[in-house]
Amino acid sequence: MKLLIVDDEIYIVRALQKNIAWNEMDIDHIYSAFNVEKAKEILQKEEIDIIITDIEMPEMNGLEFIREIR
Repeated sequence: MKLLIVDDEIYIVRALQKNIAWNEMDIDHIYSAFNVEKAKEILQKEEIDIIITDIEMPEMNGLEFIREIR
């Protein structure tokens, strides 16, 4: 499975990537984006199974982002 982590705070993304045993959940690819635009680029190229997103981000919040990509 493929996971996309979207958060404008780099240390949050890095902590999630490093401190969770994703392979134990059958997640073998982890993508990260530090803004919504980059997340959209990744979604155009990859079939993502799971998205973890911050709610409060500049430009567009996480809820708006999820609504838009649905």
